[in-house]
Amino acid sequence: MLNAIDKGIKAAELSKPPAGVYGEVDLRVLPKFVSYKAATMKEKINLHFLIILIGAAWLSTFVIQNNRIEFWQSKFREKEFILVPSKIVGHTPATPQSVPKSYVKSAIKSFIQMAGTTTPSGIRDQLGRFASYMEPKLRSNFLADVDEWVSLAEKKGIYEQVEPTKIEFPYDGKSGVFKVKAIIRRDRRENAEFLGTAVEKIEMTLIVQQPKPDQEWTFQINNFSRKPI
Repeated sequence: MLNAIDKGIKAAELSKPPAGVYGEVDLRVLPKFVSYKAATMKEKINLHFLIILIGAAWLSTFVIQNNRIEFWQSKFREKEFILVPSKIVGHTPATPQSVPKSYVKSAIKSFIQMAGTTTPSGIRDQLGRFASYMEPKLRSNFLADVDEWVSLAEKKGIYEQVEPTKIEFPYDGKSGVFKVKAIIRRDRRENAEFLGTAVEKIEMTLIVQQPKPDQEWTFQINNFSRKPI
C-alpha cells in the first residue's frame, strides 16, 4: 500500500518532463536546426558566387564583342574607291587617306590645263568646271576674280595655252593633303596674233575626298593662286 507521501513522489516522477525539454522549448532539436541553417547559408553563398561568376563572364563577353564590333565598324568605314578619270587608262585603287603619287600628279596636270589652257568659246565653262573642285568660299571668290578676264577673252578672242615645266608636292603615301607648287609656261594669242610667252607660278592645296559622279578627280581644292614670275 502506498501512503500519501509515496503517492506524491510517484506523481512528481510521472509528471517530470523529458531531458532537454524546458517548458515549451525542446533543445534536443537545436543541433539539427543549426545544421539546417548552416546548410541553407552555404547554399545561398554558393548561389551568390555562381551568380557573380556568370555576371562577370557575361560582362567580359559583352565588352569583348563590343570592341570587336567597333573594330570592324572602323574597318568598314575605310572604304576603297576605284578612281577612273577619263584621261587615264585602267583604274587606280585608293583609300580616303591615301592615293598613289602618279594619280596625284595626273590630277595636278589636269587642273593646270583646266585653269590655263582656254579658248574664247569655252573659257567660261572650263573655268567653271575647274572651280567646281574648290571649296565653296574659294569657288565664289575665284569666279568673281576671273569674271572680268573671262568677258574680255570672249570679246577679243583670246586663246591661252599652258605647259607645266616643274611640279612639286610633298608625298608620304599616307597623308590625304597635298600642297602643290608648279611653274608653267603660258602662251597667249588674240585671234591669229601671237601676244607672247610668260612664266607663271601656281600654288594650290589638294585634299582627298569621296568621288563625285560628275567629277574626274577625287580632290577638293582648298587654296589656289596663280602669279607671274
